[in-house]
Parts: sequence; C-alpha cells; structure tokens
Amino acid sequence: MMSRHPTTLDSMQLDKLYAHLDPECPAPLQMDLVDQAIGLGTRRALEAVFDAAAEGARGDDRDAIIARLAAAPGPSASYLIAQLAPRDTPAARLAAEILARRGITRGLGDVIDACGSPQVYEAYVARGPRGIRTLCQAVPLPNLERIAQLAAHLASRRRVTEATVRELLDEPHLAASVVAAATLGQWDEPWSVEALMTVAADAARPRRLRDEALEALAHLQAPEAGELLAAALDDETIVEHVRAMCANGLGLIGNTAALPALRALVERGVKDAFLRECAEDALRSIETGEEW
Repeated sequence: MMSRHPTTLDSMQLDKLYAHLDPECPAPLQMDLVDQAIGLGTRRALEAVFDAAAEGARGDDRDAIIARLAAAPGPSASYLIAQLAPRDTPAARLAAEILARRGITRGLGDVIDACGSPQVYEAYVARGPRGIRTLCQAVPLPNLERIAQLAAHLASRRRVTEATVRELLDEPHLAASVVAAATLGQWDEPWSVEALMTVAADAARPRRLRDEALEALAHLQAPEAGELLAAALDDETIVEHVRAMCANGLGLIGNTAALPALRALVERGVKDAFLRECAEDALRSIETGEEW
C-alpha cells in the first residue's frame, strides 16, 4: 500500500525516484516517495514518477501507480503519447495503459499501435458498448497484429462484447466492422458463419471488410462457405494472403467440390510462393484424404 502523505519534495528526494534507473547502482522503487511526488503534482514530480515506474514498478505497485497517474493532472497526454515510441517498451506500455485508463479518444490509434496489451483493451471494454465501439474504431487497419489481438480479446469477453460486436459488423466505420468480422471468426456458431457469408458475398461492402470475412470463414472451416472460398482463389482483387487462407480453409474442410478451383490455381503457376504452397497443400490433402 502506498502512503497518503503528500509533502513538498526537494530535488534530492525526487532524484531518488531515478536512482534505480542507473544500471551501475540500482535501487528499489521507494513507494513513499512515489506517493509524495504524485501528491505534489508538479510536472517534474509526475514525470519522475512515470520514468521510475516504467523501469521499476511491478505487480500491485505498478497497478497503483497507473491508477494514480491516470487520475492525476499529469503527466500530460502529449508527454505520454511521446513515450509510445519505440513500440512495446516498458515506457510505451505504461504510457498506453495510463492513457487507456483515462479513456482518451484522440490518439487512441497511436496507443493501440504502440501497445497491444490486454490492459489497454480491457480499459475500454469495461466502459461498455460505447467503450468497445471507440476501441474498435480506433484500431489502425494496417496493423494486422493488433487487429488479431483485439479480436481475440473481444472474443474472450464474449458475454459483455457479443451484442456490440454484432452491431459493429454493419458499422459504416471500416476499422470497427473489420474487427467485428475478425471477432466473429473466433465464435464457431451458425449465425457467425451466416453473417460472415453475407458480408463476404456483398459486392457493395469494402474489399478490406470482405477479405476479413473470407479469412474468418476459412478460420472457422465452414463447409457452407466452400463456394465463396473457392471463388476467392481466382479473384485477383483479393490480396494473396487472404486467398492463401481461403486455400487453407478449403483443404481443412476437405470438400472435393473445391478441387477444380485449386487445380486451376496450381496449374496457372501463381507467382506468390505462399499462395502457391497453400493451394498445393490443400489440393494434396483433399485428393489423398491425408490430414495436414
């Protein structure tokens, strides 16, 4: 537990917060000084707490500091956002979690891009449908890793996310609908398959969303989607990675109706090595009946 006795800290006391940052002379983080610095509330004091916590705080102490800094007037959002680079460092993760706890909307994409921690996602999920919607709209579409991480988190919290995820599939905001499709791809239910097939077959929907729906159907190994997955193999408007996932899905489904489409792709000699390999493996699996 941190003490609650904020007093004026002199320079020497603040410097103690940095003591453990010296690799040649590490010192344990002194929580009484942390508490006093937060209570003092000056820019230098709050930034000293942040720097010290990024390197030395663990477990309950770290959670307590995040909660206190999230409620404090500083460090400022601009200071915290500056700590997001480089990605996935202790400072980036701490800054991201503080900003998420504050519930920021502006700059949230940068927060997610820098740190895909469950704590960041959960800070918004805990806010209910509005928080979930804000989170899904902010995810940076080029960052496929973060989309997959967020979808996995939403899927794991199905009881509180399912209704919103269903709504987001028809959300005009592209990022939100893409995350929803990726999340549905982790719930093996007839309604998930039906919804994803509707999206994948709808030429009026954005290509990026349709691709995500196809990949989700391939992941679910949905036999009902076999015709859609086979048609995707010959569609050069679809990126090679998604077409490769469709080939994988067809191989795992094992329906011989997919053989003509797979043979045609292999015989054409596609340039993309991963797509060609996936198609060849799927073709071999279906023809021989062997599992991958």
